[in-house]
Amino acid sequence: MYTVVHRWLTLVLLVVIDFIALFIAPLVIVLIWLVIAFIAGLQALTKAYNGRPGLNTPGNAPKYDPTPTRRTPNPFPGFSPLVSPVLVTQIEETQNVQEVSDESRQLHIRLHSIADLVAKSSQAAHEHTTPQPFHRSRYDDAYETDQLLLPVRNDWSGRGSHVTFTHEETVPLEKGRTLGHGMNGEVVEATCMGIKLALKKIYHRYWIQNSQMKEIDILKNMKHHHIVRLVGTFTQKPYLSLLIWPVARCDLSVVLEALDVRRLYNLDFAQDHKFSNKLADHHLNMNELQDIVGQKEERMWSIFGCLTAAMVYLHQNNIRHKDIKPSNILLSQDGLWLTDFGAAKDFTSDLTSTSETRERGTLRYCAPEVSNYEQSGRSADIFSLGCVFLETVVVLTHTHTLAELAELRPSKNKSYEANLDRMDQWLALAESLEAKTQHLLYEIKQMLNGDRTGRPTAKALALRISSIDQYNSSQLPKRLHGSCCDLWFERELNVNKEQIEKLEREKQEYQRPKSCLCKLQR
Repeated sequence: MYTVVHRWLTLVLLVVIDFIALFIAPLVIVLIWLVIAFIAGLQALTKAYNGRPGLNTPGNAPKYDPTPTRRTPNPFPGFSPLVSPVLVTQIEETQNVQEVSDESRQLHIRLHSIADLVAKSSQAAHEHTTPQPFHRSRYDDAYETDQLLLPVRNDWSGRGSHVTFTHEETVPLEKGRTLGHGMNGEVVEATCMGIKLALKKIYHRYWIQNSQMKEIDILKNMKHHHIVRLVGTFTQKPYLSLLIWPVARCDLSVVLEALDVRRLYNLDFAQDHKFSNKLADHHLNMNELQDIVGQKEERMWSIFGCLTAAMVYLHQNNIRHKDIKPSNILLSQDGLWLTDFGAAKDFTSDLTSTSETRERGTLRYCAPEVSNYEQSGRSADIFSLGCVFLETVVVLTHTHTLAELAELRPSKNKSYEANLDRMDQWLALAESLEAKTQHLLYEIKQMLNGDRTGRPTAKALALRISSIDQYNSSQLPKRLHGSCCDLWFERELNVNKEQIEKLEREKQEYQRPKSCLCKLQR
């Protein structure tokens, strides 16, 4: 019995040994060979990499050309349109690292490529392009703003987007200088999580008024690169406070007067003590204003298209601003924003876009139907925008001043709607031989139509502005919209041959003898 078992065990052992020899051993040998080959290859790559210049060497990063579509060179060599301060910091930190991971190395290469692209764009812009207005880049859009505001917009206080603080509690904000004053409160600069915001304080004695809640509800849903953003709100009796981005340096009314004063008196702002006092009221110093205005008044021409794009966005989202005026248009070197939606109306739930409300904006810029407490709609915004356009073009054409324009509005506190019979005289103040200015004056005349049904819609106005830019493409210093809105104008508007021909016919009308205009100016 023992012998039989021994033989069977021996036989099984031999079968197992044969199986290992035939199948397992070759597999193990192959695996060992692969491991040796991998180690040898890795050593070779490491040796080759160590032979290259280190990451600290300038220009070491490969040149990456993503061949972007429809990118415009940066108009201001001093600005970096595609690289934020955070990215620049990452570049500098990466350059100081001797040993980096593959992930870090790829990030370094990517950032260097972007920096090289920015440098080339800036150099090209300095050589043969004209300044564009206020904006770092067309890519500084709503998406990038969302990313910037993400840390504070989700939960700026640690307790939600709206918080009620008691008198004893400290609001987690670092308050700075005063930005302005209003009837119901003040606006101060505040810093939250490293982001500068405008803190708008609205006085309320017992309860929050409907108009105050209306501004909050409207701003919460706004997402456009030319409209301010609401980051958060809080109450701490007796104030309701709104946290708004961005903190702009001044508004359009200050800039227009600055350009007007400089042209009228041919002197620096600091020499005009009356204007200096006005700047003090706006908590703005001379250096800040000089930075905004600078020597590039042609940047101001893009205001027309940028404001129109913002107006199209509002009206497409069933919002009427109802108080368009220069002081509600914020400006800085980096952008232009429409603000103050306290009088705005959301007519989404209305059967019609017209309203019989007795609320009015600023009387000087309001439409005739608003002044007369009649039904008004989106066309009332177009009228107010036309008033802003008129003041801007009068200043930019350098032939007359805002004071002369005011003299031609003698009735009803110098409001535009009460003096529409002087419109031809207003337009004569901005008389110009340039076709682009003539076309723009024609649009302003349509916007100031006393009959609200005769005014263009915001979308139609944007199409006309785009047509004017294409028809007068040789006049680059006076583009009527900034690079920030290039993609929007290309995507939303389609300028056809018929519209260009219409501009040609209008140009022929402009070139008729201007004796009638001369008579109006006497």
